[in-house]
Formats: sequence, C-alpha cells, structure tokens
Amino acid sequence: MNFGVLFIPALGGYWLLTRTYFWRFQTRRESGYSLFFASAAAGTILLGVARLITFLAEGRCPEVEKTWGTYAPFDYSGTIFVSALVALAVPPLMNRLVGEYEAAKKSAKDNGDLIEWVIQDSLDRRTLVEITTKSGKSYIGFARESGITAQGETDVGLIPLASGYRRPATRELVITTHYAAALRRCLDSDSPDMRFEDFQVALPTSEIVSARLFDAGTYKLLLASSRPWRNGIDV
Repeated sequence: MNFGVLFIPALGGYWLLTRTYFWRFQTRRESGYSLFFASAAAGTILLGVARLITFLAEGRCPEVEKTWGTYAPFDYSGTIFVSALVALAVPPLMNRLVGEYEAAKKSAKDNGDLIEWVIQDSLDRRTLVEITTKSGKSYIGFARESGITAQGETDVGLIPLASGYRRPATRELVITTHYAAALRRCLDSDSPDMRFEDFQVALPTSEIVSARLFDAGTYKLLLASSRPWRNGIDV
C-alpha cells in the first residue's frame, strides 16, 4: 500500500476530527505537527475499521468484490472507499449524541479556558453573569454570545443590567449605572426605534480578567429598585 493510497485515510481522519464536535474544539488547539499526527492516527483507525468491513463483505458477497474490481482495479481500493464513507458518516451520527456547545464547554473546561466556560454556562442556564475587564470595569447582565465555539480571538456579547467597577484595593464591587428601567421600557415598547439588541455590549475575551455567575436573588433586588447600591448590594 503506497503513500498515495494512505493519503486518503489520513485526509478522512482530518475530516473526522474537524467535523465531529467531540474532537473539533480540542483539535483547534493542536499545533500543525500535532494535528498532522492526530489525523494520521485517526486515518489508521478508519483504515482498520474499513478493512474489517470489506473483509466481512468479501466473505458474504464475493460477487461485489468482483464487480468493484472492474471499476477500481487497484489494491485495497474497496478498503480506501469504505474508509472515506466511514469518515463521512461518523460526524453527523456523533454530533447527534454530543452537541456543539456541550463539546465546546467540555473542551474549554478541560483546557482551563474557564472564562468562556462560565459565560456559556450562564447562557445555558439563563442566569446573570458578572464580567470584569482589565480596566476594572464590571458588567452584570445576560450573556448573548460566549464565543466558545469560535476559533482564535473572540468577543463576548452581553445585555447589561448594571455596570460599575471593582475597587483596586479591596476588589469590592461598586455599581454606578443601572439599565434595568431602560430595558423594561424597551420590552414594553412597540416602537421599532427601541430594540433590545441596541443595549448589547461586545467585549473581547482577551480583555476579560474574571467571570462569575451572579446571584439570582440580587438580580431581583436590582430589577425592583433603581436606588444606588451600597457596597455593591441594595440594602
């Protein structure tokens, strides 16, 4: 079996790793050589599975082998063809079992990308999240986009209910601006000039230093009152 024939299963291995959510997000973190060897390893497994399938098919349906040989008269052509079919069939099947965001969250958590993981978790659970940037600015709101499935530098989308800052010395949260009343008017208004999306804030993940889920009870206090917060909590 020459190199040209082995190239097709290796290509199938690359397709398998990059199209299956379970492996896609981990594969994105691999360097060029690591990705090459991972694709080659996946291609070798595909080749083994395909060889087993063709071996069983030859025993049960020998006439298929003869017919195939007239159209592709070179060694292991059936095995190569079956390996390509397996590579195409596996991703949609596995993606039904493990969804895109579920796989992305697992990969982020396994690799220590906990900021994106926390933001996506807040989005999944529909809870508030607090995000603090390098400048010390803090936002509390509902995540719209976590960027967890994107490749490279990403942005986080947030509908803020409040914003403020953390004191440099104590890291105490101080709320300075409330958006709840404006958002409530936006939701109650039928005017096309006032859209919920107009309040969205986009933050580069490279500028975020911390993210945490925000207590739902505190959110109720924030939504019910427009009074300034004392030490970050309405009292």
